[in-house]
Amino acid sequence: MDGVWYFYRNMDGSVFRQKNYENGMVVKDTLYPVITKADREKIPHKPGEIESEYPGGQNAWARYLNHNLHYPDRAVNAEIMGDIRLQFIVDREGNIIDPEINKSVEYSLDEEALRIIKGSIKWTPAHQDGRLVKSYKIQPINFRLQKQ
Repeated sequence: MDGVWYFYRNMDGSVFRQKNYENGMVVKDTLYPVITKADREKIPHKPGEIESEYPGGQNAWARYLNHNLHYPDRAVNAEIMGDIRLQFIVDREGNIIDPEINKSVEYSLDEEALRIIKGSIKWTPAHQDGRLVKSYKIQPINFRLQKQ
């Protein structure tokens, strides 16, 4: 056996397991979660893609930032501002996986951005052709001081 093998559920034809073989040996074995009927009803039934997002969209993301983002004293005192970009994966259940800084501004701001993304609730996963899929995401967080 060599290459990628897919195993399908009889009830709905969805993939429940994927095995990667090299020279007859399993090098990767991936189990996919069962999608409940309630989850399936949320998935669009037409082909296409829907990007993952914070639940409620950009307005909800902005509210979350307004209530939870703390501008670090170190950055305030040094009047440091900028746009940080975080990269991470949103898995099929909406969990944030492997968050890291894609574009840095300054250490204290970077750490705050990571704290924010790690503390967020589950995201709405991406859909592709009617199935939940994991997705790669780059999310900006803007740090701006207001002049008084």
